[in-house]
Amino acid sequence: MTDALWERIRPLLPPIRPAPFRSWRRQHESARKALVGILFVLESGIKWEDLPAELDCGSGTSCRRRLLDWIRTGVWPRLREVLIDHLPRADQIDWRRAELEPDQVFLDRAAQDRVWVWGVPLAPWTLSETVAAISGLIKAGRPTFFITANTHYAMLTQENPDLRAINERAAFILADGAPLVWASHWQKTPLPERVTGSDLIFELSAEAAKKGHRLFFLGAGAGVAEEAARRLGACYAGLQVVGTACPPFRDLNAEEQDALVAHIRSTRPDLLLVAFGQPKGERWINGHLEKLGIPVSVQVGASLEFAAGRVRRAPRWIQDAGMEWAFRLWLEPRRLFTRYARNAWFCTRMIFRDLGFGS
Repeated sequence: MTDALWERIRPLLPPIRPAPFRSWRRQHESARKALVGILFVLESGIKWEDLPAELDCGSGTSCRRRLLDWIRTGVWPRLREVLIDHLPRADQIDWRRAELEPDQVFLDRAAQDRVWVWGVPLAPWTLSETVAAISGLIKAGRPTFFITANTHYAMLTQENPDLRAINERAAFILADGAPLVWASHWQKTPLPERVTGSDLIFELSAEAAKKGHRLFFLGAGAGVAEEAARRLGACYAGLQVVGTACPPFRDLNAEEQDALVAHIRSTRPDLLLVAFGQPKGERWINGHLEKLGIPVSVQVGASLEFAAGRVRRAPRWIQDAGMEWAFRLWLEPRRLFTRYARNAWFCTRMIFRDLGFGS
């Protein structure tokens, strides 16, 4: 690809977001190499995994990941137009191969691609890939769940053996904490980005509105789920939130649990978002998975409160810097100080262990 063609293409790409250990120039160069790899696969007809290493375009998986991101963000059609107009041999490229079926991308590779960070097996996916994987699970129709793991959940996993079993049963686990992403960069396969439940709830709502998926919101404070449903419905035309429930914070007895599960089942949701807190939410989903019979469930923490406008989220630049925890601590110091102090001590121990100074 010539420099002149790249200069035409670069303004069409999504804005580069700050990323640890990666300069803006490196990210632009990575995008350029990925595009070369994508074009080679489309023209040659080879499988993504057979992309020759000597092309220096990254792996076929990374090129396919980049293409999926561009498709889902609407960038690819504009790139394709420029490429067709200015690329030699454009008529020899099978552009239809780029119309991926995103529902199945990477879903079957979740187990073998896991990146272990501080005892938690994490899926090396972007936000777009995650949405595609969840759509694939909904299409499959079998009861499953996934987990959004932050530093606190990693600490809880080490302290509670039952959570390790729940992690193994999950379809996949996402890195919802910046320290987990940073720590992964010391390994051969770093995580591409942080995928937060707070971002995911909006992306999943957009996808559900487009594909007709039915959502149920469970938990959070009184009125939060209803307000979140109203606000998201206003943002995404056609979104179906088929039910909400806010059970009391105390432990429910067996009769109350059965009634709650029956109520949720009766609405026939495709996706259940639970806001019970960690690790109560993960344990509740795991314990009721078969009875619920819902294709996808997930514990989303404070995401419903963000969607309802009850809690302010950190500005984007603070999120990109990995300091969202500091913003939340500033908002709720009494509630979060002890938890974040424990998390900080856990991070310190894990970093020293990774550096070889402890067990």
